[in-house]
Amino acid sequence: MIKRVSLNLAKSLGKNLQSSDSEIEVYSYALEVLLCSTIKFMIIMGTAYLLGVADIAIFYLISFILLRRFGGGVHCSTYAKCLMTGLLSTIFAVKLAESIFISLKIFLFLLLFLIGMGSICIFKWVPAGTEKHKVTQPEKRRQRKIKTAFVFIGICIFSVFFYFFQYFSYAFSMILGGFFSFYLMTPIGYKTIDIIENKFHITKEEGRENNA
Repeated sequence: MIKRVSLNLAKSLGKNLQSSDSEIEVYSYALEVLLCSTIKFMIIMGTAYLLGVADIAIFYLISFILLRRFGGGVHCSTYAKCLMTGLLSTIFAVKLAESIFISLKIFLFLLLFLIGMGSICIFKWVPAGTEKHKVTQPEKRRQRKIKTAFVFIGICIFSVFFYFFQYFSYAFSMILGGFFSFYLMTPIGYKTIDIIENKFHITKEEGRENNA
């Protein structure tokens, strides 16, 4: 559905701009990514609003999305799986940030743990690619590492700012966003998504057999 809408919009845009077929394909892909991301964001924020945690979700997503944007990481094979895992993980993290008060000692421990984890990920795996998209040029990889590091520093600074001004849930949610984002850049994160993918496939096949 989204793919078809994106293609039709791209063809219309390409016709107005007198673009080639290859350029239309690029437009179509860009529009598909934009539409999928927008719909996913609206569904997550809508669910968070209904649960009364929309404000906390915003700071979680800022942390998570910005690190994913520059650092990369594993993705699910289909949009439906991506939406489901993204929705469940976000709501879980946000509700956790809302319901648990973290003391200063625990906050500093989590922050130092995240700094250590993030530093290792940036040094070893950023930009973390997929089979379809890998950044191999040394200079581009170096630039992505630098951008990810700057974003990460900003997230750490804001989380400290929120904590010391007693916005504890915001601080905790930004740390969780950073943790989940970096986790998906690690080999363990790739393995986790692979297990989820296989489990979903097995469940789907069992459902087909039961309905046969």
